[in-house]
Amino acid sequence: MLDELGDDGRFTLGAGSQRLMYRYPIPQSTSHFVIKVGDKLASNAPISKEVTYIKGITSYGGSGITPAVVTSYEFEGVTIEQQLVPVDKNGNPIAHGLAQYYQISYQLKTDKAATTQVGLSLLFDTMMDNNDACMIAANGVHISREYDFRGKNVPDELLFYKSPSDTSDLVGSAMLTKWNATRPDLLIVGRWPYLHRVQWNYQLSRRPYGDSAYMLRWENKTLSKLKPLTFHTYYGLPLWKKPELRIIMRDDKSMLSTEADIFFENDRSNLDLNAKMRIQELISNEAINVVGVILEGYADISGGKNYNFDLSKKRIDAVGQVFNALQIPFVPKPHGVDQSVQDYYSYKYGNAFDRKVRMIIYYRLKTENHESVANNSSY
Repeated sequence: MLDELGDDGRFTLGAGSQRLMYRYPIPQSTSHFVIKVGDKLASNAPISKEVTYIKGITSYGGSGITPAVVTSYEFEGVTIEQQLVPVDKNGNPIAHGLAQYYQISYQLKTDKAATTQVGLSLLFDTMMDNNDACMIAANGVHISREYDFRGKNVPDELLFYKSPSDTSDLVGSAMLTKWNATRPDLLIVGRWPYLHRVQWNYQLSRRPYGDSAYMLRWENKTLSKLKPLTFHTYYGLPLWKKPELRIIMRDDKSMLSTEADIFFENDRSNLDLNAKMRIQELISNEAINVVGVILEGYADISGGKNYNFDLSKKRIDAVGQVFNALQIPFVPKPHGVDQSVQDYYSYKYGNAFDRKVRMIIYYRLKTENHESVANNSSY
């Protein structure tokens, strides 16, 4: 069934109730692709004014729990088809049940008589359950800093650990060269806050990456009318894990959101009764069904960067306990002092407006009867 309104085709993946990509199970993906046609750039995310934001038309097939999803776009005479296909432990497509991986493919076509130089990059915002700074290993070797690999140096597989090197806990996997994967010309492991702003050129800091992500790129390819191009990669669960992969798309038109802040006293992370009652009031509206919440934790600049980053996480945990008790999933996003007011007064005395957790609450109206991939997933 086609969505005639168009959507940008962004997606997020998880295993049951646990996330493998940021924002799952909320259909608000923070991963995207960038296509380069000649010297012009487009993306299925609004990353900058210089890069054209494109939407496409999406169709679904296969199982409602683990669907195959195709989104088609047009840019500068090139048709881009994004194909998301659930596969089993051997990389073979499945029609029913849950998947081990998703094969993520891009097919580029043109009707132009002249050849065109094209490139494609693909960014994954990785997050293992509540660990947004998951440890990443390339062919079994831990990557502790931002790093880029080219050509034959691109590893066969990346692993993403919720708990460092603990295979009994949640682990994600990216197959980069195995099965039907197209070896990328470039792989970057680094910071999502930097990589999500990259248009095409980049410069790595070589520092520890923290908020983790990886980017694949296929460069300087010749596209002609007689020779379309296809790139494949895989992301999901490693082979020793139970196949239970689920996908959620951003095209859920019934999803609404609202924002509210919970403030804390200086150097404190405990919630008082008034704060708990306010959260209850926000989500107790009988006309809505809350799907999930993003909790962005902040702290003022006084007291030190590392200390306040941990403080912002404790504040998220305090608010998150309320949502856990109500069986509402939340996605944590600690900022620490990075988003705080950076002036002399704040360094010396702090800023009360930065001592907060911002709640972005996603919900649907109970009166709507909207069938979507997100509705078919278990939250």
